[in-house]
Amino acid sequence: MRKWLSNSGMALEQALSAHPRLRPVAWAGGGATLIALFLIRAVSGAEFAFASLALLPVIWSAWVSGRGGGWVMALLASATWIAGDLASDREFSNAWVPLLNGVVHALMYLLVATLAAELQGLLRREHQRATRDELTGLLNRRHFLDAGQLEVERAIRHGRPLTVLFLDLDQFKQLNDSQGHHAGDEALQAVAQALQRSVRSTDLVARLGGDEFAAMLVEADQDGSSQAVRRLAETANAAVSAYPGLSVSVGAARFVDPTPPLADMLRAADLLMYRAKQAGSGSLVVEDFPASGFDVA
Repeated sequence: MRKWLSNSGMALEQALSAHPRLRPVAWAGGGATLIALFLIRAVSGAEFAFASLALLPVIWSAWVSGRGGGWVMALLASATWIAGDLASDREFSNAWVPLLNGVVHALMYLLVATLAAELQGLLRREHQRATRDELTGLLNRRHFLDAGQLEVERAIRHGRPLTVLFLDLDQFKQLNDSQGHHAGDEALQAVAQALQRSVRSTDLVARLGGDEFAAMLVEADQDGSSQAVRRLAETANAAVSAYPGLSVSVGAARFVDPTPPLADMLRAADLLMYRAKQAGSGSLVVEDFPASGFDVA
């Protein structure tokens, strides 16, 4: 069940982010559905109900717009029901019957909208817990490896370059010992925010654990990746400048024709990061790795 919720949440997140016009389309489709139901009910003399069909735009609106959007569509659906009854030639025993029917349907639609919005929220939260680091909001190790491997396979298919970075905070333990873990958490969050500002939306950034971070720059040529890597390293070090003695060492492995597994790419970037540490705190080491002769030893 948990895996299903996580996968469903991921699919929802990707759908909403990949299609920014999804909400207007949902509202347009919902409005068209309600108009069609109104016409059917009015023309047929309220003989055909189709009340359950009105749940479709209610559920969809709550799913993509949240509880508020679902409630608005629920009220519109119930108003459509009332209008269809009044516009029909059907005779009711009392004039208030169409209104009562509309109120009953409104209560049902509002309940369904609330449940749909709650389910959507549950899926989103489950997706966040499964894929995001709780402290920084970056991708966690597991999701970075999964998403990164997909990018590697895509780069292999299209012959596109990839740059993998490994980052580590220098003197982080001393910061925790001298100023407490609260200061350490603040420093990690500052680095995470700096990294997010320094990459494109198509790139991947993760906290691998402790004070270690990783990033993958997708489809960046040599000039573009050089600028991006330098900017990323400078921004990360600027983010921790408020913490005396703290800096960020960065290793960047650029793969012109990526063929090794992501684990090997990360290992190469990790080794470069250790070379950066040996060169001095806050240093950056960049190296190109052609497909032929790739060696991380």
